[in-house]
Amino acid sequence: MLDPQAALDFAAGREGLGDDADVMSSIVGELAKVDLPAAQSALESLNAAVREDAGLAIVRQLQLRDPRAALVYAREMKLEDAELEALMLIAKTDPLEAAAELTSGKKGQLHVLPAIAATLMGRDKAAFEEWMEGLKDPEQRVMALSGVLSPQLQPDPRSAALEASARLSRETGNHVEAEGDLVMDIARRWLAFKGPPAEVAAWAVSLPEGLARDSAVQQVARVWVDAEASSAWIATLPHGEGRDGAVLSLVQRISGEADADAFEWARTVETPLTRSIALRDAVESWARRNMEAAVAAVETLPAGDRIDLRDTLEAAMEEREKAAEGK
Repeated sequence: MLDPQAALDFAAGREGLGDDADVMSSIVGELAKVDLPAAQSALESLNAAVREDAGLAIVRQLQLRDPRAALVYAREMKLEDAELEALMLIAKTDPLEAAAELTSGKKGQLHVLPAIAATLMGRDKAAFEEWMEGLKDPEQRVMALSGVLSPQLQPDPRSAALEASARLSRETGNHVEAEGDLVMDIARRWLAFKGPPAEVAAWAVSLPEGLARDSAVQQVARVWVDAEASSAWIATLPHGEGRDGAVLSLVQRISGEADADAFEWARTVETPLTRSIALRDAVESWARRNMEAAVAAVETLPAGDRIDLRDTLEAAMEEREKAAEGK
């Protein structure tokens, strides 16, 4: 770009350009390369719709010169995405400094923790363990753990899984959503790398009772290709949310191929919302192929379930009538 300042002056006052975040951030980024103070000054005059993206372009230029100055500027301008990107860059070069710069209460900054953990572990395992001990928030610890385990998943998912279960077993605080995300990712990738499904399933069941185990069990059921083997395993699970989620995954997989079996599985679900979804999916699929059988099966359910499924059956009947009229 020959003259980014002229381009900025031209675009800023024109409809369709001045409010185009891609255009304005590109121009501001080019201006920051040749005249950083001018780019910073221009940012304050831009409309709110493009300011965040344009500010990020400035921060990226600052990062090339001084990542810490980029962080300070992002905070001064209240550019949260730019602040997060600056923290991520610092985490790769000075992880403990990045950790010290995290702002309490900013959920988005949790995503910096995996980068901090991965860099620390790669440099000094003892320093990593000491830092982990200082994290009091369970969600922070799990996010940090994901940064260490994720790089292990491709070469050795089994080892990553065993380390995850060992560390999660030591967690004494409240269970957090990040635990579920971590173990689901491990189970999915372990199976994707041809891990024996029975071994992955056994690992899932061995996890500490609660969110982690429930999430892993559901993920195994979702991706286990052999429906017969998966069914046999699910039948051994204790009743609870984990089993119910696994049953729902199975129902959604076999509906259309084994509708009667899907229905029988669905009726074993106890968790109210999961039961409602499982029965609806099973009945909806069955009714498309055999309305009479689906209606007869629904009649064997408790009154509450029959009421919940009334709309599902009516919609299936309307669909069948429309199909008949079109013939």
